[in-house]
Amino acid sequence: MKNYKHFILGFVTATFLSAAVIGVSASGLVKDITAKISYEIKTVLDGEEFSPKDTDGTELEPIIYNGRTYLPVRSLCDALGVSVGWENDTKSIILSTQPNNNNEDTIVTINGENKITLGEINLYLGQIKTQYESYFGPNVWEQTTEDGQSVEQVAKDNAISAAQSSNLIGLIAKQKGIKLTDEQQKGIDSQVNSFMSALQKESTGKSGITQEIVKKTMENQELYKLLYNKEMKDYTVDEEKLNAILDQNVQYKRYQENGYEYYAKKVRARHILIKTVDDSNQPLSEDKKVEAKKEAEKILAKAKAGEDFAALAKEYSQDPGSKDNGGEYTFARGEMISEFEEAAFNLKPGEISKIVETGYGYHVIKLEEVIEPTEEDIKAIKDNEANIKAQAIEQLKLQAFNKKVEEWQADYKIEINDEIWKNVKISEFEF
Repeated sequence: MKNYKHFILGFVTATFLSAAVIGVSASGLVKDITAKISYEIKTVLDGEEFSPKDTDGTELEPIIYNGRTYLPVRSLCDALGVSVGWENDTKSIILSTQPNNNNEDTIVTINGENKITLGEINLYLGQIKTQYESYFGPNVWEQTTEDGQSVEQVAKDNAISAAQSSNLIGLIAKQKGIKLTDEQQKGIDSQVNSFMSALQKESTGKSGITQEIVKKTMENQELYKLLYNKEMKDYTVDEEKLNAILDQNVQYKRYQENGYEYYAKKVRARHILIKTVDDSNQPLSEDKKVEAKKEAEKILAKAKAGEDFAALAKEYSQDPGSKDNGGEYTFARGEMISEFEEAAFNLKPGEISKIVETGYGYHVIKLEEVIEPTEEDIKAIKDNEANIKAQAIEQLKLQAFNKKVEEWQADYKIEINDEIWKNVKISEFEF
């Protein structure tokens, strides 16, 4: 059964567009704004004092430039009920007094202020859709998981969970005083431009994925790294937990049991393959398998009789990867299918095997030479062992960090607009 729930996603993650501080003029607005200039600049909206805020809840101060007072456009438009967007191709701020489209609907609210729109979640949905269909096929949305849940619902759960986590981490990081440097911000801006350039203009319009949303996600991704490094810099490894993970790693255990030289040693061998599967890797009929084995036996007899093995491979082998070079491969343990590998390593130089059966078919193998390991070969095995251990430690660190995040999240109230969210269909989503 395919594991949809634990399918690992690798996709861009991003976060907050700083509210652009620019002048805005729009006709037909019923509400009035007056700016009262005193020691501090105050904004009064419909008779009540109004405090512009960034998307993370931070208050934004109006600014004076060349004798004019400027208010942050996004916060202002939100208060007036005017939709605002960014069109990268034309470098235009798009304002509209029409009702927001579905992609601007708020799906998730954190602490009543921080909003996650459908357009933002669509960034995740689009990439999840692409990866699921690439890995499981275009009909994946008609399938269900082991517990009877639709794959579409699993994908939606993954998308909204990723969006929530991204925003929460950004809020938590800022609360703990973590800020992006100018250099980090420039790097993010460059990545955002590259990402938006790669998207079709039509896709951004339908999905509501704006430059602001992509920037927000990428900023959150960077804040995650900074928060993780800060919180885990003094992490101490629990050796008992580490050994428990390493005991589950077959390759690591084999290094411990057999030593480095065992896996660093290589052989150079030739083989002739007579396949028992078709071009689609489907098994042949039993009659055809019998014919294939008879063919392999004839070839084995020719090889045993002293005919040139490389020439036989070029003439008879059905392995396209080695046929043209006389069936030759050079490999260490753990690199080839197990039955083939075991047979080759048990031969002596110049010796020819009996017929070896694998999932691909029948093999006739000749060992040409044993290549003893060099110091560099052994070092490569040791480095791989160290890498396995480092990954296990990182796994433990991540578990410890996630536990901290769960504790921090208790201070945040998350609300989901189920009425809108339940009607979203990832199978109909175009990215």
